[in-house]
Amino acid sequence: MKKVYTAFSSILLSNYYLIGLALAQSTPILVTQGLNGQPSNGWSWAQAISGDGNSVCLRSNATNLSTNDTNGRYDTFWWKNNVLVNLSDTPTGVQGDRDVGYGGCALSYNGRFIVFATSATNTDPGLTSAGGVIYVDTLSGNRISFSAPQSAGSSETHAVHGISDDGKKVLFSGPSIYSTNEWGHSSWETELYLWNKESNISTLITRTTAGNPAHFPLAHPRYASMSSRGRYIYFASSAPDITFPHLDQPAPYSSPNWYSVDMSSGAVTRFNSESTGLLSPNGSKIYKQQNEVGIFSRPLGDPNFTLLHGYSNETSQLFSLSETGKYAVIDLDYDAGIVNTETGDAIPLPGYSGSAYLSRNGSKVVYDSFSSGVYPDLRFDVYHKSTELSPDEP
Repeated sequence: MKKVYTAFSSILLSNYYLIGLALAQSTPILVTQGLNGQPSNGWSWAQAISGDGNSVCLRSNATNLSTNDTNGRYDTFWWKNNVLVNLSDTPTGVQGDRDVGYGGCALSYNGRFIVFATSATNTDPGLTSAGGVIYVDTLSGNRISFSAPQSAGSSETHAVHGISDDGKKVLFSGPSIYSTNEWGHSSWETELYLWNKESNISTLITRTTAGNPAHFPLAHPRYASMSSRGRYIYFASSAPDITFPHLDQPAPYSSPNWYSVDMSSGAVTRFNSESTGLLSPNGSKIYKQQNEVGIFSRPLGDPNFTLLHGYSNETSQLFSLSETGKYAVIDLDYDAGIVNTETGDAIPLPGYSGSAYLSRNGSKVVYDSFSSGVYPDLRFDVYHKSTELSPDEP
């Protein structure tokens, strides 16, 4: 039986211990519904939800979610009002030559603008051998594609970490330099960029004092985040030569150093931590979780974390935060669950959930959950659901 460990009293509910929080009793909406009402025939992952909670983006290798899907690759989909659209293919029907969506996707507040990473090289003009990033205006259908400036020649993928509410700024990472480390292992290093829609220019974030790319090994797309207006950026790097104007000297080599950057003032805070973390959408706090310890937070600009609530179970991933970080979606014993960071109350999501994302006020959630099959032929579907959480409003 699954347990969520906390100091609060618990009530047995089905296969879980329900603690404090309660999900709305409304029926979850199946997002990955196959054509003609058939079950999807593949594996689908939830990747993002819009700020207002009405739009979803996901990736799937199912071939019956859209017509003429014959390339056998993962695709990125956009969902709203029970309509699921495959965005991987061009308007003329060109299908990608490689998988799409592994590096994540993001939605503007109202879901109009969606940006996603692609490994495909043939669908849009701005892509390189490393694929790139595709930006779609779902209202007009217009597409813009771009990639890391030095990614040509690489086969590594890009990753999307966030988009501003107005859709004018995109935080992404991509390959830059092929190098050999001190152990003789050669690989493409990854750099972090902030793309501006109005200028179509990507500004290098991870740079040295000379303005050159720092060596930025980015192990996971969730290791960088951005506030909703694009002012604050939070990321990790183990590069020994990364620096900013407000830092006196480059960071010592460690695994890793974390940085919070104010793109308006240039102010930077650097600290060391081995745990992953996220910036709250309003940019006020940074949250992190530590396995078998609990959830921590700190105000932006303060290097000291405070333990909010302890959990003795395994919590290996922090997926998303509501507006101020009042609610967090974390991995609870390998199932996604929602935690109230103010009270410590928590509840797993229905089924065996792999990942989940909350709308900004916490009223809606998108998650993927096991549907059927036996390993390795498992099937996961994506669901959209309302919650009964009191709104998280600053």
